[in-house]
Amino acid sequence: MSPVHSKEYEAILDNKHFRQLPEEVFSKVELKTLSLFNNELDSLPEQLAELKDLEVLYLGKNNFKQFPSVIFKLKKLRILSLAYNEIDSIPAEIFQLENLELLQLNNNRICFISDSIGALKQLTQLNLSRNNLSVLPEQIGSCSLLRTLQLNFNNLKMLPASIGNLSHLKELELYRAGALLQLPESICNLRYLEFLKVDPMIVVPTCLLTQKTNRLIIQSVE
Repeated sequence: MSPVHSKEYEAILDNKHFRQLPEEVFSKVELKTLSLFNNELDSLPEQLAELKDLEVLYLGKNNFKQFPSVIFKLKKLRILSLAYNEIDSIPAEIFQLENLELLQLNNNRICFISDSIGALKQLTQLNLSRNNLSVLPEQIGSCSLLRTLQLNFNNLKMLPASIGNLSHLKELELYRAGALLQLPESICNLRYLEFLKVDPMIVVPTCLLTQKTNRLIIQSVE
């Protein structure tokens, strides 16, 4: 059994009204999981970098306005949630989290994503729903293991053609994703796509409609 499931290697500190991390966290140098959901944090101390084995970090529903820079020193991080904050951008330093598999950034104010997001070669799930995105970088197509991409409730005007390079993509959610009226033809390259969620006014390429079988479900939501 992986030690991440052992209470000895996890610290669950949700709903504590913390404004700073308690010192007890740093006494567990072999910590694998740290959850700080629904606190009042707006920054993280550099001391967090001492938790070199940290793989799972939940920071949702705090007061972060930007990515805490110390996060980029956590090289073993596989799961990161910063949902329900006030973050406005994904910075270039994101490339340093090369082992990241799941990134939850929904319900923020993100309007800019650095091109370096394409360096996240292990990323399988990316949730960017309920942000202020008007464009996605072409480099998103380099996240070659991505299986789930959620873009609901944004201001997107188009999707990059590189979306067709996400050969492992199974779920793509575009409900109220913005003013985009037509999906790029490159989306037809997504041979493993199983679920597509769109607005009724979005024009779905004919190639996808012909693939609409038991494998591919196209959900058009009012």
